[in-house]
Amino acid sequence: GLIGAVADLLPAAEHRMCARHIYANWGKKHKGIQMQRLFWQCAKSNTRTEYDEHSQALKKISPCAYHDLVQTEPKHWYKAFFNTDVKCDIVDNNLCEAFNGKIIHARCKSIYSMLEEMRIMMMTMMHRQRDACAKWKRNCVDVFKRDCSCRKWQLTGIPCPHAISAINHRQEDAYNYIDECYKKAKFLAAYENMMMPIRGERFWKKTHRESPEPLPSRVERGRRKQKRSREEGEVASGTRMSRIGMKMTCRTCLKTGHNSSTCPIKKIRSTSSQTQFSRQKNPVQRRNKNASGSAGSSTSMDPPTN
Repeated sequence: GLIGAVADLLPAAEHRMCARHIYANWGKKHKGIQMQRLFWQCAKSNTRTEYDEHSQALKKISPCAYHDLVQTEPKHWYKAFFNTDVKCDIVDNNLCEAFNGKIIHARCKSIYSMLEEMRIMMMTMMHRQRDACAKWKRNCVDVFKRDCSCRKWQLTGIPCPHAISAINHRQEDAYNYIDECYKKAKFLAAYENMMMPIRGERFWKKTHRESPEPLPSRVERGRRKQKRSREEGEVASGTRMSRIGMKMTCRTCLKTGHNSSTCPIKKIRSTSSQTQFSRQKNPVQRRNKNASGSAGSSTSMDPPTN
């Protein structure tokens, strides 16, 4: 009575049946890998031509299996007979099984409590899915125009990940959608013209005009630069780690923001030590000057010896 009830209460709905449950009943009598493969080939045929081919192959192997299979109307579980307005090609009952797993705790309650819990669950799920969907980034792909809303395909001529997904869904090769400029034929066409050799300077025609002089060489001071000057914020290439963004720590005062060469405490210490050294040095110099002066005066006062 379920088929009639669905037709009466939901006349506009497409009533489908689970192919997995049909196979579970049909496979009890008709067993084997070949029978199983033909069953699913019939169920998942996209066109009626494919369905006819697979069903006739099944009929040729086992007329009894074919007769038992067609007892269920094809429009309920064969993909080739589905309505294309629904936009769903599922042939099994996984959707209902997933819903049944969600309400497994509510099913043991009374009818009112069960329906209330199901209502709260559906309300929460719709709110969560709506918020998640609002965060989606839209990517439209037009395979025929070779166009994607992310513009990577148009800019590079190479299909972007969104385009590759669409191409794979069409079961086509993404290589065929690469721009012609990347193909071997275009590469050879770019280099097919040859630069013909010419005679050297020895065979050039002589003229009476002044020969061009080379520009004067400009010699810069210091060692010649081997590398160009980088722009501000440019990351240097190589294996050494850049110091941009790193916080320097002074070894003298253990504070961040400067190193030991620019440490103010170190400068104060060095200045005080120099002052102290100069103070210690001055008395010695004065004593030496006094000693040298007294020695000179005493020498000048001594009478000359014969």
